Amino acid sequence: MKLSSLKKFFPGLVIAAVLFAPAPRASAQAEPSSPAAANASDGRLSTPEAQSPEKNKQEVDENDQYLHSPSVRKIGAMLGMSAEQAATAFTVGNFIVLAVLVGWFLAKTLPKTFRNRTSSIQKGLVDAVSACATGPCKSIA
Repeated sequence: MKLSSLKKFFPGLVIAAVLFAPAPRASAQAEPSSPAAANASDGRLSTPEAQSPEKNKQEVDENDQYLHSPSVRKIGAMLGMSAEQAATAFTVGNFIVLAVLVGWFLAKTLPKTFRNRTSSIQKGLVDAVSACATGPCKSIA
């Protein structure tokens, strides 16, 4: 494969790598502050936060801080939406923007790539037929 053809596909490969790369998940795991907290009577790791049901109820989704940020709430209120509706609208809007950008990139590059590939295949066929017409050819059945 030529270097110039690799240069053509490099932006697409970068976009594919970004889109399909696994996203790191952040997790809020409380580490035991003392060995006594780590060794509970039943042998499991235990912290005061893990024992308290009130603390467990207060834990929220890690994306909630972004989905319900003050700017999302303010724009949602200006449009007459609740915080949940605004968060959903922003999520859908972000997806639409991403889909349009990927579609634009594909619509811009794929037709040219297909035309070039078709012309190279046709050229190869013409070369093969002309080589067979001028010299001995083996028939492939």
